[in-house]
Amino acid sequence: MMNAGNQIQNPLVSFVIPARNEGGYIDKCLGAIRNMKVPDMKIEIVVVDNGSTDNTVHISNSYGALVATKNNGTIGSLRNVGAKLSSGDFIAFLDADCLVPEDWLTSALAYFAKDRKMIIGFRMLIPPDANWVAQCWDALFAKRNVTSEVEWLPSGNMIMARDAFFSIEGFDENLETNEDYDLCFRLGKRGYRILSCAESAVIHLRPPRSLGQVFKKELWHGKEVFKVFIGDVIQSKDFNITRRKNSKVVLFALYNLALIFAFLLSLVLAFTKKMLLPLGIAVSLPIISSFLLSLRYIRSHKDKKMIIGMSILLMVYGLSRALSILPYEKVVKTGFKI
Repeated sequence: MMNAGNQIQNPLVSFVIPARNEGGYIDKCLGAIRNMKVPDMKIEIVVVDNGSTDNTVHISNSYGALVATKNNGTIGSLRNVGAKLSSGDFIAFLDADCLVPEDWLTSALAYFAKDRKMIIGFRMLIPPDANWVAQCWDALFAKRNVTSEVEWLPSGNMIMARDAFFSIEGFDENLETNEDYDLCFRLGKRGYRILSCAESAVIHLRPPRSLGQVFKKELWHGKEVFKVFIGDVIQSKDFNITRRKNSKVVLFALYNLALIFAFLLSLVLAFTKKMLLPLGIAVSLPIISSFLLSLRYIRSHKDKKMIIGMSILLMVYGLSRALSILPYEKVVKTGFKI
């Protein structure tokens, strides 16, 4: 509710949390929500369980959450179920392994008091005991200490007005991943601002802690990116790819895919023609490009010690995103394991 001075009066905020076997994290997540400072606000928690076999449902019930069940659904469909069951004036989407600080809601509603036509997310921090992989990951992907408009926000740390969410009928349930980028893109086309805010920060308890986890995570995340990109190009009939969904990450993936093919070709030349120079170039290119990209990120963080780790992480990230374009799941089903 808004008063004449454009202030939000006694709002109900619904937290929608998808979960599957999150017993090790959801207790802390829900506890953080209940511990928030929320004067003149009401909070509702909706947990959508995706077939958990642990104590996720029991913990959720203990915090007074409304628990719904949807088995074998996409992450977007789980969030949609929760949103439809919710009653809030605002809907906050949160992952079960994320902790909101005490001022998360008050900070968000201060922005909505000025302009409801925006989607808001906050910085993501990692635990203090995170290793070098997680630290480099955070430096690469986390929103920084500056409030600014962005292309998209992760759906595990996002809040918007109820009417905004349902104006586009929520998340695309056909997408297994990349549903958050798609949602932000469609809302952006309707004039909504996508705002990453620095006033508060969510702690992500489960960042990737090994290069193998990074590879698997990005291989999975990237599987729908190219599909969304191609679908947007066809639907819009606009072949200026820089204006299309996921254009930057798709171009990065295609670049790395070209490097992979160049490497394979250079191997053939090395073994059949004894030509080693192409192989040397093919090996050097991903190392050099990852190093140059890492310089860009390290410059903003001012931590030169991370440059080697960041370069390695970028090579793994590029490889996983390149392979995600290929029908790798069909290959796995035929008996080859990635």
